[in-house]
Amino acid sequence: MPNCWYGKFTVLNYFFFCYYISMNPIMKYICQLLVVLTLSSSAFASYQDDIKAGEVAFQHGNFELAVQYWNNARTEVRKSMSENTSETPRYIDISVRLAMAYKSLGRLEKAFNILQNAQNYANKIKDRIRKANVLMHLSDVYIAMRDLSTEAQVF
Repeated sequence: MPNCWYGKFTVLNYFFFCYYISMNPIMKYICQLLVVLTLSSSAFASYQDDIKAGEVAFQHGNFELAVQYWNNARTEVRKSMSENTSETPRYIDISVRLAMAYKSLGRLEKAFNILQNAQNYANKIKDRIRKANVLMHLSDVYIAMRDLSTEAQVF
């Protein structure tokens, strides 16, 4: 949870607090608001932590672990995208990272599919910088796929 005044309590504490003050409707509303803030901030912190942990794992060469973290973060962001389209750029960025981890593991088709999906989202939001980034990584994966098929023909 983030370091803020409402992050020091657990959700369970809020429910007990709400039970004791349920006689006052204004206090009940404030309590419900605090519960929502806590739950939403913990979800935000959760996928932010997954992104950072994935970066550390990737930098240390632990690509499988990076895939797990970034897959979790991507899933969380995708869930919030249905309600909030401002999360789409973050989804694209996480997708690129995830695809690079798959590329490092040699799972080129998986990386290719993820990047194609990210390209579709970049086209939808008309973000030319993210689209260029996705295309750059897509070309790297495509070249790697082509190199593998050439090697297979030689042997």
